[in-house]
Amino acid sequence: MGFTKLFMSYKNSLYDTLVFKHSKWVLLVFAILLVALSPYAKNFRLDASSDSLVLENDKSLKYFRDVVTKYSGAELLILTYSPDGDLYSDETLSDIAVLREKLLKMDHVDSIISIVDAPLTQSPPVTLGELAAAPQTLLDERTDRALAKKEFRDSQLYSDLLVSEDFSTTAIVISLKGNSDVSALLDRRNELRELRAANTLTAEQATELEAITLEHQAKAAEFQASQSQLIKNVRSVMAEHDSAATLFLGGLPMIVADSVDYINADVVVF
Repeated sequence: MGFTKLFMSYKNSLYDTLVFKHSKWVLLVFAILLVALSPYAKNFRLDASSDSLVLENDKSLKYFRDVVTKYSGAELLILTYSPDGDLYSDETLSDIAVLREKLLKMDHVDSIISIVDAPLTQSPPVTLGELAAAPQTLLDERTDRALAKKEFRDSQLYSDLLVSEDFSTTAIVISLKGNSDVSALLDRRNELRELRAANTLTAEQATELEAITLEHQAKAAEFQASQSQLIKNVRSVMAEHDSAATLFLGGLPMIVADSVDYINADVVVF
């Protein structure tokens, strides 16, 4: 213990002697190094993309991508809406309808499902032919709202998915448009990475992997920027309705966008 204290004391005194007592020379050396290395600063790149959030060979990520490939579906944003008053009142339903229309007009939004446009089959009961010809929704004049309330509570399609059991909260499901170019590049890049991991990658494939990686990075960055802007736009619209309800936004695109924003903020500090 005594030797350790003596060694630390020696290091501290050496540091004080070299740095603090010759601070001008130390600053001069750092300035010279800064000037000498500054031409190479343009080559510095710190990855702040969504790819930097996961390991390249992560098993869970591979499983997720396999499932998405087999059962492809759109990415979703989930907006929960908890009104201050009755969920089924005219004022609340009108506010949800206005909110829905604003969201539907946004770029990159493909479709929306909410209680004001979800097809009803038991409010009153209709045949499949009638449902296909003219879907019945909550705001239709022919809809019995008491039956609709019961259907949203008991239906396996909507119970605890679109409406909470106590009718205090509803969900607005926002389906987003994908980017086929980014998806195709990602799939091919991952195929080549798997070959590289198995040590079966040819020289031609290695060159292709390098080119595809750069192309994917560029296009994915553009797509990520557009999704980040979409998240900001959605939150801006949410703020316009927070006087009538409590709203929260969730979903994988939001998590990725927020995580990348946090990383970019750290990069600025760095």
